Amino acid sequence: MLLKDNNQNSNPPTEDYSIKQYKYRQELIGVRPDRYVNLTDMCRASNMRLKDFLAHPRTLTLISTMYISNMLKHRCIMDSLGEDTWGHMQLAKELAYQSDAKFNKWFISTFYDIRTKPKIETHIDMNPFLKWTEDNFPWLTDVTNETSAIGRVYFILNRTRGILKVGYTSNDPKIRLSAFRSGAVGESLVLVGSIRGTREAEAKIHSCLSSHRFKGEWFSYVPEVQSIIINLLKKEGRRK
Repeated sequence: MLLKDNNQNSNPPTEDYSIKQYKYRQELIGVRPDRYVNLTDMCRASNMRLKDFLAHPRTLTLISTMYISNMLKHRCIMDSLGEDTWGHMQLAKELAYQSDAKFNKWFISTFYDIRTKPKIETHIDMNPFLKWTEDNFPWLTDVTNETSAIGRVYFILNRTRGILKVGYTSNDPKIRLSAFRSGAVGESLVLVGSIRGTREAEAKIHSCLSSHRFKGEWFSYVPEVQSIIINLLKKEGRRK
């Protein structure tokens, strides 16, 4: 469950549900005994908009990872109490990381038991997602069989932002990687791989990933997207 409304509970908060407040400049940030943090307070203190934070690719990847790794153990990632939105400590850590450096430093020093840079776990069990891809997109791994204007459909991952580029080139994909790196100073870009394919194949993959589109040919690198790319690269390996 992503969001639970605690206002539906007719029982008032008990004394055990007391909220501890931490002051940053002139703002107070609430933390509950269950270690959920008031994200509304955090956004107010760091001059961020909550909806922008929740739409960020890093945030979406973290939320997906938290679900799949079962780290929540049937708990929600966020819930509401009054007019405020509360979030899991891991989510609050990510919000602090995306804010300005001073606020992030204060947050880390206040909650000293978490690391400065949030860790987005990528070593997760992909088998359920691989099966999901095979069941829902059985035609997808056949895109390498198309013969018109054969080139390479490549997959470039921006590890800094957690987004994946799916593009087509008639040249070496490493040339495209170099071009992207020159325009993304300070960001980590890697070539995940490429498959033999056409522009039509590229369009099919874009359509398949459309629900995870970040912008243009860039997609949030969530596990569903990872599973599709893995299947495509496996198919390419079998063809060779």
